[in-house]
Amino acid sequence: MLDPRGLLDVIGVFHESREGESFAESQKKLADDFATRVDAVLGKWSGQLVTRRTGIYGATLAECNVQVHYERDDEGKMKQEITTTRGEGTKIVMTGTSTGAVMRFEGGLLTTLLPGGMGLTSPGSVGQSVGRKQAFYFEFSWIQSPVHRRRLVRTYDTDGLVVSTSLATESKLLQQ
Repeated sequence: MLDPRGLLDVIGVFHESREGESFAESQKKLADDFATRVDAVLGKWSGQLVTRRTGIYGATLAECNVQVHYERDDEGKMKQEITTTRGEGTKIVMTGTSTGAVMRFEGGLLTTLLPGGMGLTSPGSVGQSVGRKQAFYFEFSWIQSPVHRRRLVRTYDTDGLVVSTSLATESKLLQQ
């Protein structure tokens, strides 16, 4: 939820447990160390990205390969590199810093890492993006196991209308 200024105010996450599993057992799986949340995403992730564009933008369905690489140096400086095989290929490189469980990238992009391997990426101020007529996106990610994760990305146009929704299914590439 956004506050009246367009700043992220509330994140709502619904925790579910499997049939036959107690609530306490499911909560134990979410326990983590606040200081190591960034460590869980560091490295290279590779997988498939499926994108569905909304009807007002041509109602298409597209698939491509995606690779995401996160690096952090000893001073907390971050680098995120996203490469896809869409079209002739796309490569996006972002730099920033990490403090605790928050990664701040240049241009105002903010990733907040939540308990249980979940994360939310969004502009620092959605209201500012819409006010400036800038397109933006929200990403919700979750780590299913130390080597598998999913990301749900929703993009918005300059008026704040949904353009597309993408689901990435990725595996962590082990260091060789």
